[in-house]
Amino acid sequence: MLLCVSLNAQHIETDTLRLRESVVTGIAGPVSLRESPVPFTYISADALAAQASTNIVDALSHFPGVSQISTGAGISKPVIRGLGYNRVVVVNDGVRQEGQQWGDEHGVEVDAFDVYSAEVLKGAASLIYGSDAIGGVVIMHSRPEPIDGETNIIFDSEYHGNNGLLGSSVNAEGRDGSISWAVRASGKTAHAYHNAIDGFVPNSQYNEKAFSGRLGFHKGRTHSHLKFSYWNEKPSIPEMGMDADENTYKAGLPYQDIGHLKLVWDNMLYLGNGTLSAVIAYQNNHRQEFEEATDEAELDMRLGTLNYNFRYTLPDIHGWKLTSGLGGMYQSSANHGEESLIPDHHLFDAGIFETASKSFSNWDLSGGVRLDLRSLNSNAEEGHFEAFKRNFTAISASIGAVWHPVKGLDLRANASRGFRAPNISELASNGEHEGVYRYEIGSSELSPEKSNQFDFGFTYSRNWLSVDASLFANRINDYIYLYGTSEAMEDMPVYAYGQADARLLGGEFVVEIHPIEDLHFGNSVSVVDARFCDKDKGYLPFTPAPRWISELSYVLGDFTLGARLEHNFAQEHFYSEGDTETSTPAYTLLDASVSTDISLKDKKLCTVTLFCDNIANTAYQSHLSRLKYIGLYNPGRNLGVKLKFYIL
Repeated sequence: MLLCVSLNAQHIETDTLRLRESVVTGIAGPVSLRESPVPFTYISADALAAQASTNIVDALSHFPGVSQISTGAGISKPVIRGLGYNRVVVVNDGVRQEGQQWGDEHGVEVDAFDVYSAEVLKGAASLIYGSDAIGGVVIMHSRPEPIDGETNIIFDSEYHGNNGLLGSSVNAEGRDGSISWAVRASGKTAHAYHNAIDGFVPNSQYNEKAFSGRLGFHKGRTHSHLKFSYWNEKPSIPEMGMDADENTYKAGLPYQDIGHLKLVWDNMLYLGNGTLSAVIAYQNNHRQEFEEATDEAELDMRLGTLNYNFRYTLPDIHGWKLTSGLGGMYQSSANHGEESLIPDHHLFDAGIFETASKSFSNWDLSGGVRLDLRSLNSNAEEGHFEAFKRNFTAISASIGAVWHPVKGLDLRANASRGFRAPNISELASNGEHEGVYRYEIGSSELSPEKSNQFDFGFTYSRNWLSVDASLFANRINDYIYLYGTSEAMEDMPVYAYGQADARLLGGEFVVEIHPIEDLHFGNSVSVVDARFCDKDKGYLPFTPAPRWISELSYVLGDFTLGARLEHNFAQEHFYSEGDTETSTPAYTLLDASVSTDISLKDKKLCTVTLFCDNIANTAYQSHLSRLKYIGLYNPGRNLGVKLKFYIL
């Protein structure tokens, strides 16, 4: 399946049946793909490493059902089947990433070099993850721990010619008996990117650095890990009318300075006859926005989050696997800048759930139920914000089955109910949002979104052919959206939040052909039709255009040759109220790569990958690019190289 195979992976996975046995962890515990009624995309280490991308979400966006809302090359937000922002949960280091993801120009604060593989759960996942997961979940995994007695030092480096991106990362790790450890340091810097229409896009440069470390203790199947990470990025924000300096890597005004600190304590231990997983984490997100040449930030927002997750898995009872869980978070947010878009606030979130699964004969059944409680207290600010308190309660559920009628064929169906509580921006915004040039006004009376989704799909895999189809229908009651009011404040157009029922239909269709072991030919089509139930309101904002991807890879001796053709169809289904969006014409991109391993006496020393994206230098605007609405185009031709050195 395309979800597990990359066109230019250094090692091509040709055993399709083995791919279907890949284990994912995003439900309630490890389960193979073929046993899961929930639609998953598993992205292997080879497939992810083969992507020529500027950030981790950019890399994931090349797979079926996944898109990105981008602001230049440095800021990307995941979109799953037409839903993004707080409707998609990102899990990294075993905890949900909390970094003010409600903002248009707020990306995911994760070091791409530290992501080894990924899982994408498509559809309402509130059963396990609570509020905010009605669109799906992106789960990012770090490198597996080395075996006992092993020490590794790996150095990664890459260069992109389009924006002069220089990236590097060094990772050292080892294990000695019951103790394991790992340390990593990474950095990226890029100047303005260019295309055939705009030339160099002014103020599109960015700089990124990251540090992380892990210490683990193991005894049998019991383990305890303590991980530290710090990520910092300074992305400049492009605006029209600016002069481009293609040679500077220094941040230009306006720009953001974002820091994300995370501490995670992850434990797995036996308790009675079952297994207990306990994860406690602290995150601190510090976001500053500089608009003038001073040391004072106009916007200075600080968000602290304490996450807790406990899961107890009982031993099998007559073939039934039962898992009980408790999880949630406490958040505190404060403004320290001259301006404020949202008020200081506190949030407490707690959820309890129970899941059950059983396999018998040629059937796999699974389901569960969850109760969530969320309380939000917003503080007053004289002349700006009024104090209010909101409490939200919801029940989520999921039930599904997979039927294996004959060898190689799996039929799956799943029904799920999820919810999303409105975020602080939707409830209480009152201020200038400079990054998107609008004045935003929230409503403290908004109701939670309620999602009811049905998924149906099948997978057929035999010998040289694999076919995978996933269809979905999602009804969201009280969908929250931003609309133009035709008014102006502070010389900016005023936008407010409203609610209306919505429905989304679509799916992904993937065909993989392996006529010979060294040749792989894959095709995928992704389609989302998202609109309000009230036909007068039209289509939902930020809906990705239908997309077809065709990939070809061939192993020739020591080399792997790859090519990808990506066609994005015209998007005529756009959110037109208040001229929020416009139609987007179709475009086609052609990419190619060649990679090889360099070895000495059967020891791999280095992997070299040469790539060229957008070979034809096509001038295009992605429908989900925020720069489209200030008239700027996406990057043009990009020729580069990726190197991986295995020092130890």
